[in-house]
Formats: sequence, structure tokens, C-alpha cells
Amino acid sequence: MSTAAAIAACRAATAHLGRGDVAAAAAVIETPLAAAPADPNLLYVAGNVALAGGDEERALSLYERAVAAAADFPAALNNLGFLLRRQHRLAEARRVLERSAALTPADPAVWLNLTATYVNEGEPAAGEAVARAGLCHCPESPDVRWNLGLLLLEQGR
Repeated sequence: MSTAAAIAACRAATAHLGRGDVAAAAAVIETPLAAAPADPNLLYVAGNVALAGGDEERALSLYERAVAAAADFPAALNNLGFLLRRQHRLAEARRVLERSAALTPADPAVWLNLTATYVNEGEPAAGEAVARAGLCHCPESPDVRWNLGLLLLEQGR
């Protein structure tokens, strides 16, 4: 599969997802993914399709494969960390999300996911430090600010 064809498939599947048409996105991405099963971009978009379709286990596997193929793929790291957090695999989620934050420190979605690994997890002081670091990079993020508020509330502050 050519790079151009893979990019076109990723764009088309992402457009379908943007319209909420998960079935069409899946139809677009599966054949190119079968032709190039180690392409990190195809794996990432296929992960997004699986996640949108409610198949978190498949999405997790696809994101893991995308990161294995491209270790410094921030969006795949972020989505992988999100799913690891949902599975309550907090130490793994934090490692993955910290890598993503190091690569894209101005991305508020990464800081949202990272700080969320501390909310209601019994480590509010550590989470506060992470949230404050996130706000240094993304001072306008209401979501990171919200998580900071929750972490402060847990500490009675």
C-alpha cells in the first residue's frame, strides 16, 4: 500500500467518524489496514474507529500496535493512556501519558487524561503537582483546571 493511499484512507475514515458514521469509517479503514498491518497511522485511525464503536479491547490493541510501530506518536500514546486509565491500569496510563506530554506539552487533552489518573485515586497531592504542571503548559484549559479543582477538593483545599 502506498503512503498516499494510507493517508487517503485515514482521512476518509476520520471524516466518517466526524459525521458519526462508525460503520462507514470501519469499511474504509479495514482493507488498507489488512494490506499494511504495521502502519502506525492506519492502526491509530482503526483504533479510533474501534473506540467509537465501543470495542475498547480492540482499540487498546490497535493503539498498542501503533505505539510499537512509532514510539513517539503522541495521539496514539494519549488514546492508549486514556484506555489504560479506563481499565484502572494507572501506573501504565501515567507512563504512557507522561511520554505523550513530553512530546506535546501544549496539548490540553494529554494533561486532562494525565491529571484524571489522579482524581479520586488517593493521590491528590501528587495529582495537584501534575495538574499545576499541565496548567503551566495549557493555562487556558478549563478541563485541566477542573481536575485541579477536584484534586484540591480531595485535599480539603
